[in-house]
Amino acid sequence: MDNKIDIILNILDKINAKDVMIYDTKDSTPFFEKMVVATAVSSRQLNAFSNHLKEEAEKNGFDIKGVEGASSNEWVLADLGDIIVNIFTKEARENYDLDRLWKRLPKGNKNEN
Repeated sequence: MDNKIDIILNILDKINAKDVMIYDTKDSTPFFEKMVVATAVSSRQLNAFSNHLKEEAEKNGFDIKGVEGASSNEWVLADLGDIIVNIFTKEARENYDLDRLWKRLPKGNKNEN
């Protein structure tokens, strides 16, 4: 999984995503081990993330269970099985406030991994 999280962080860095947080959810839910939350400054970045993720998954041999909102202008969710990635516009991130939901979990930002 470390390789997968590194790939995701690299993609987020490539598209200049902001405020990337990684939440360790393995003790909180049986469905996934990490939740990544990031901010995109434009819908173009949201679409770029989806495209880059698909390319990197194919290149590195890991499955994407699903991508929701790829044509959205405010939020893309990518399910990689053990990792869930949410990338929002600033307004959508504030509205859905997943950071508040996961605030008690162990966390890091992209600079700590």
